[in-house]
Amino acid sequence: MKRNKLIMALALTVLITFTAGAQRSTLNAATFGLFSGDADKFMDVNDWNEVKFNKFYAFLDGGSSNFVSGGFATRLGQTYLGIYYTGNLFRYDSTKSKDANGGLSGSVNPTSSPAYNNYANTSTLAFNDNLSILAGLPFGGLKLNISTNLSFRNSEDANTYKVKDRVGPLAFNLSWGNNFALGSGTLKPEVRAGYSINMKKLKVEPKAGTNTYTDTSGANILSLGLGADYVFEAKNNSQAVLSVQDTFRVNFYKNPQMESGTTKIYQDKNPISNDLSVSYKKTYNLDDRFSAGWLLGGDFFVSVDPVKTRIETGAVSTTTADYSGTTISLSPYTGIGFTYALVPERFSLNGGARVYLLNMYYDTFKDSLAVNTGQTKTQTQFSIVGLSDYNVALGGTLILNPMFTFDFSFGGSSGYSYLAALFSIKK
Repeated sequence: MKRNKLIMALALTVLITFTAGAQRSTLNAATFGLFSGDADKFMDVNDWNEVKFNKFYAFLDGGSSNFVSGGFATRLGQTYLGIYYTGNLFRYDSTKSKDANGGLSGSVNPTSSPAYNNYANTSTLAFNDNLSILAGLPFGGLKLNISTNLSFRNSEDANTYKVKDRVGPLAFNLSWGNNFALGSGTLKPEVRAGYSINMKKLKVEPKAGTNTYTDTSGANILSLGLGADYVFEAKNNSQAVLSVQDTFRVNFYKNPQMESGTTKIYQDKNPISNDLSVSYKKTYNLDDRFSAGWLLGGDFFVSVDPVKTRIETGAVSTTTADYSGTTISLSPYTGIGFTYALVPERFSLNGGARVYLLNMYYDTFKDSLAVNTGQTKTQTQFSIVGLSDYNVALGGTLILNPMFTFDFSFGGSSGYSYLAALFSIKK
């Protein structure tokens, strides 16, 4: 029996991997997090145990992002296993062209700003993939996420340059969560750690000569996160949840950032940032068919961005830039959501709206070298925008039978619109 479950898990994982959304139900999207479904919980380090099935749970999700995402969950003995993938596996493009005289065209000068995409013969292989694996264990949920958005480009012209360009991050994230009784409610803490590797490397090689240009600009990013939800005891057909999430990041520059001949460019300072999100939501089961709720929250962001650029030419080292900036932003928001069973146990209508009450932005800048260069030495910017953005959404959940469910949602804001659908199977 255990062997059969393992074979089923592996087979469905392979099937889902060949589809390529976000790990979020359309119910959750349409109600802005006030209500959730199995697709939200099956890869959650705190809520995975709330997904009930006998043999397995699976879903496919397609949206306007031109991706299809898929998820699968089962139990191997006493261990819960969840797998989620979204992406396009890979994309390959190739371009070849000749000028009017029959020769390859599009060469550029790599000593300034190499425009590798202008080369006549170009081939590109790109990967955009996100894979998560969650294990539900007696001590909590443990999840590993691996994501990448890499592209590899090779270009060359007839007589001058060959270009190899690798762009994008490769990121690893590990998270743990569990649930504990606290007072009359439940505390759901979560701990996260991640490391994003900057894979960028642009190399321009002359077919004659030795002045190779190499660009590895960018930084690796270490992120540490800590958060918790506190679910209050349900009272009078209502449920309240307080959520606090914090993420701290440090950028580590890869040095030298650029290199051409005997010249090397370094970045000697590391930016840091912190994201803090706090929200409170409350939902009400008004009757057997209608549930509604409201939420209030805010996002607080702080970053310190020091830059110190140093150029080495042989044995000579010169600092060409030494400045720092501090950015603070605050964005409070409020929202509402509902779900109404138009046809009980068959079809429900879901919807909601969210409004950002204001966007407050504060930025300071100080240039330590400005006194010598004649540029601006200090600058402070402050702005407040009221009702800075809004989102509205409407969707539905169709229960075809106890095994099959179809969800959809359509939404829009001041800047975009989307259409998403999700099909799930539970057995």
